[in-house]
Parts: sequence; C-alpha cells; structure tokens
Amino acid sequence: MLNKRLKTRFIIGVAVLAAGILLAYLPALRGGFVWDDDFWITGNPHVTGSKSIWRVWYTQEVPGQNYPLTYTFFRAQYLLWGLNPFGFHLSNLLLHILNTLLLWLILVRLKVRGGWLAAAFFGFHPLMVESVAWITEAKNTLSAFLLFSSFLFFLRFEEDGKRGRYALALFVYLLALCAKTFVAPFPLVMLVIRWYQGRPVNGRYLKWLAPFVVLSLLAGGFTWWYEVEHVGVTGAEWALTPLQRMVIAGRAFWFYLGKIVFPVRLTFIYPRWNLAGVRWESLIWPLAAVMVLVILWRLRHRMGKGPFVALACYVVFLSPALGFISFYAQIYSFVADHYVYLASIGPFALLAALLLRITGSTRLRPAAMAVLPAILAVLTFRQACSYHSLDTLYRDSIDKNPGADMPYNNLGVILFNRGRVEEGMEYYRTAIRLRPRSAYAHNNLGVALLQAGQAEEAVASFEEAIRIRPQTAGFYVGLASALKALGKTKEAVPQLREAVRRKPDLISARLDLGDALADLGRPGEAIEVYRGALKADPASVEARASLVNALARQGEFVEAIRFYRELVKADPGNARAHYNLGVALKLKGESREAALQFKRVIELKPDYPKVRHELESLNSDDM
Repeated sequence: MLNKRLKTRFIIGVAVLAAGILLAYLPALRGGFVWDDDFWITGNPHVTGSKSIWRVWYTQEVPGQNYPLTYTFFRAQYLLWGLNPFGFHLSNLLLHILNTLLLWLILVRLKVRGGWLAAAFFGFHPLMVESVAWITEAKNTLSAFLLFSSFLFFLRFEEDGKRGRYALALFVYLLALCAKTFVAPFPLVMLVIRWYQGRPVNGRYLKWLAPFVVLSLLAGGFTWWYEVEHVGVTGAEWALTPLQRMVIAGRAFWFYLGKIVFPVRLTFIYPRWNLAGVRWESLIWPLAAVMVLVILWRLRHRMGKGPFVALACYVVFLSPALGFISFYAQIYSFVADHYVYLASIGPFALLAALLLRITGSTRLRPAAMAVLPAILAVLTFRQACSYHSLDTLYRDSIDKNPGADMPYNNLGVILFNRGRVEEGMEYYRTAIRLRPRSAYAHNNLGVALLQAGQAEEAVASFEEAIRIRPQTAGFYVGLASALKALGKTKEAVPQLREAVRRKPDLISARLDLGDALADLGRPGEAIEVYRGALKADPASVEARASLVNALARQGEFVEAIRFYRELVKADPGNARAHYNLGVALKLKGESREAALQFKRVIELKPDYPKVRHELESLNSDDM
C-alpha cells in the first residue's frame, strides 16, 4: 500500500512539473529566432546543409564557439522541421522539462530534503527563461541533460561497481563537454557531493575522478584558446587587472543570488559595470562572499553540511562566468541569466530545505509548495514574452537597460534590412554614442552609408571598425566595397587580400578580390584567386561560376559552357545561369543557341540587365 501511494505521488509530481513548465513557457513556443540564432542556425551552412555537419567536429570553420554536439543537434532538428522555430523551441523546452525531472531524481538519490520543491524552483524560475526561450542556448539545456545523465550513471556505478556504467558516465560527460564546456567544473562538484555524503575521498575515488578532470581540463583549455584565436577575445574590453577581475567575481556572486531570491527586472543585457576607477575598497564584494562561505564551513557541525555545500556548488558551477576567464560576451556585460542555469541548483536546494524547515508540518507547507512555484511560473510566462521576436527582445532590453549599445545596433540592422536605411543609421549612431568602441556599430553604419550613396563617410566608418577590431575579416570587405564605389579599385585590393588572410574560408572576400583584379585588367591573377575560392569551398556555385566566366573571357569556353549546361538542367528557372550560358555560347560563335538562351532569360525575367542588348547584337550580326 505504501509503495502504491509513493508511486501515485511520484506520478503526480512528474505531471505537475511537466504540465506546469509547459504552460509557463507557452509564449516561448510562439517565439521566433532571435540574437545569434543566425550564427548558430539559420545562417550557419553546417546546419542548413551547404557544408557537412561533420566538419564542425574536426575543423574551426564555425562562426562562434566550437561546441560540435550542439551544432549537430541543430542540424538534426533542421532535417526534421526545417527552419520552423516552433520545433527548435519545443525541443529546448522538452530538454528543460527532462532536466527538471532528472534534477529531482538526483536530489532524491542524494537524500536532499525538499528535492521536489528545489526541482520546481529550477523548472519554473524566470532566471531560466534565457536558457529555454533563446534557441541558441540549447547548448545549456542539452549539456545539462547530458551532465545529469552522466552523474546518474556514476551514482549507479558507485552502488554496484559495474565498469560499464562508469564507462557510460565518462562517455556521456564527454558529450556534455562537446555541447558546452561550461559544465567543465563538474568534477569539483562531484568532490563536494562525495564529502556531503560522508563517503571517503580516497585514492580509489580520485582514480575514478581523474578521467573526468582530464576531459574538463582539455575541453576548457581548447575553449579558452578558441575564444582568443578564433572568436577574437583580445583588446581593451578584455584587458582587466587582477583587482578588477576579483571585483567582478564578488559582484557576480551577489548579483545572481539576488536575482534567485528576487527575480525582478530580468533582462537580456544587463548594464556593464564600470571598472575604470575601481579601488581596493571594492574588494568588499568578494571578501563578503568568502566570509559567508567560511562562516557556513565553521558552522557545519551545528547547521549541517547542506548550506555550505549548496553555496560551494553554486560557486563552482558559476566559476567560468565569474570574470577570471575572458570570453566574448563580456564586451556587453559581465553577467547574464543563462550563466546561472546550473549554478542556481545549489541555492534552489537550500531555499527549498529552508522553506520546509520554516513551515514544518503545518498547513503552510502545502500552500507554500503550491503558491511559490505558481508565482514563479507567472513571472516566467511574462519573461518569456520578451523573446517573441528580435523587436520585442531588443525593445525590452532598451526599456530595462537604456544604456546598452547592442540592442540599438541590432535594431538598426532590423530597420536597415526592412529598407528603412535612415532610421537604421540613427540607431547605429546611438549605439556608437553609448559605446564609441562598438566596432560592429561602426561597420553597420558604414554599410548603411554606402547604401545611401555616401561612400566617403562609409570609408571612415569601416576604417574606425578596423581600428577597434582589426581581426574581423568582414570589416575589410566593407572597406573595399566603399573604395570601389569611389573608383579606387586598386586601393581595394590590399583590403580584400587582408580579409582573405584573416579568414581564408570567407568565400565572398575571395570572389570580390577576383572581381577587383579582373576589373584592373589582371585576368591571370583573378583566375588564380577564383581557383583558390573553389578549392576552399568546392561546393560553392558562385566560386565556380566566377572561375568559368573568367576562363571564358580568356577564350576557354568549353568549361564554362559545360558548367552552365549542368546548372540550367538542375535549375531551369535560373535566369542568371541561362544568361551566362548565352554569353559563353556567343563568345564561342554558337549564335543560334545563344539567342535561345537569351530569349529564355527574357521569359524568366524580362528586366534582366543587358540581355536585350545581347540579343539585339546577335540579330544585327546575323543581318
């Protein structure tokens, strides 16, 4: 009878958590793609299919952090539902629900009091919204799912000693690191939990733990190297003194605890703390954090190990985001909600245990266990609404943090893409006013100025972007475009060469370089550049088209004609392919078939540039 009652309570607990989380996140399911989702998904050729997804496992071609399992996860979803954001949001939400249930199971196995309530806090708390409603942060939910699974396998191994479970735990942990290396501090958490259980941390246990530590060090070291060498975490924004880093760590410690207890004014971009005039008295923040941990340690015999363990796990999980290690997002803010997805577990467990102790066996306990998660669910529902679209996300960020430059810059991009160039420029200028070293705002302003026909001003904007962030290849391409618009094609060539040097797989830079060389009357060099582009990306239709056109202009028509015959066969509605085939046939002297191709272009696209002129020239030649 008792087992049946426990099973019923378990089923009800699972149902309440799953259904409640689903309802709380309904606005997220109706959301679209937001910031960085283009880098990670919609504009990522490894996800959308123009490049093999397996290359992310052994190359550094990805645009952001190299988390190969997360990219593979996105690729699998793309194959299932294309670029429908609902599918991506649903999978992320389901992962969060599974994580909540797995966390409950782990807390029960560790005999943590109030495990269900702690899991409910994790499932319903609005601080988790950024990780669940933002598709890019599936790296959080996916890595957490794998981490929890790995830990459960390890706990089972500790019980029965089966080596297969240990191997499975280690392998799944490796997968978690491949999804996101923020889980790398977990071996330290395992040590803390082992001590909490009152079990010996002896040589045998350390031998089991050692492979986890090695994997963490390798993954963490690679991620740090990748951030510096490929993401570009270099420059004044990340040149922080040891004192500044300690202050960041102390403030972050208290900032996240404050948001866990009082989840108000949550936003996508928090104000970036000004550390320019930081003094030694600012060390009160980290010293207070250390003091709390010391006090809890000293009181462990009177209060129990729980409070110290909860905050120790909080600090360990949060350690990659405490400011001691530089990463790209620090350019906007030193804190963000998604950094605390795992770190929040310790405080949630502590709050749940404290609440149960306060309420005791009174009637307040059921009410507290129902009301508090319900309040958090309402807050989560409201917070999830801000992730409906790029517009809602950026405008909500500006409302809560009007000094943030990134939302203004990105709203400018949205307006520019909608054809509202002048409005977009105003947003770019606001972003630059808020942060003069915003390289991307300077670059985007240059693009808009070029579009508006103000090439001279565009050159100045691109040059400023390059001065601030010289490692970004795309800025050189923009400067070259502005120089070409001013008739300075010769000056554009070295800019394009620099872009190719800095990012060899940037095919657009190679093609622009080839075009510039061809315009300068250097066809031989142009052909070599096009060959390099095709070698860098054999699947690039644009690179092959540029190469065959260049060869055709040199009198080598056979390859060009063969290529465009294949292209029009595969895509009969491609007006450009028909036009290029007609030009190649005309140059070869096959006027009749060339005329047929030009007529087909007119059928497909009557306003296609130069096609009527080409057809008329053929007719006059026949006369």
